[in-house]
Amino acid sequence: MVLGPLVGAGPGAAPPGPTGEEYRAHYEASRQAGRTGLEYPVASAEEADVPTTVEVIDLSPAQVLVEAASRHGARAIVVGSWGESPMRGALLGSTPHKLLHLSTVPVLCVPTEE
Repeated sequence: MVLGPLVGAGPGAAPPGPTGEEYRAHYEASRQAGRTGLEYPVASAEEADVPTTVEVIDLSPAQVLVEAASRHGARAIVVGSWGESPMRGALLGSTPHKLLHLSTVPVLCVPTEE
């Protein structure tokens, strides 16, 4: 099979590579975005003398939070809630809803500011 350039493709557009370069680039960009998104909350926590640990893990959020709580000996998990109804959370599988069923430590769901 021969792959050629995409017709009308702009700069940076190319057919998928045989070794998954696009996946790796997207994966690394996603991990960096995760780290960048945590800069402000971590700085705020450190300013308030609250110890923090940053882990960027590529698994289901609820399962990762339960495992991290266990690994770090957490007494509670605090998670944001987007204000979904309990029914929608149950049907679509929201992270807070899953945590309430999976966690052995208390889960505090905090609504986002409007």
